[in-house]
Amino acid sequence: MPRSAISRHRRRENRPSEQVASTKVQHQQIVLITKTDMTTQTIFIYEYVCKKNSLELA
Repeated sequence: MPRSAISRHRRRENRPSEQVASTKVQHQQIVLITKTDMTTQTIFIYEYVCKKNSLELA
């Protein structure tokens, strides 16, 4: 699929795009989730810390 068709398809969706980054620091896993809302040009960044099989908002 050409790149222009993919970007046009993504623009039609109302869901913000999501990127996930994960880093392990001293036996804790920190997960960063960024969501970009292109209609309002806003970036939301959520940071979670995984502790003993639980996910807590940092």
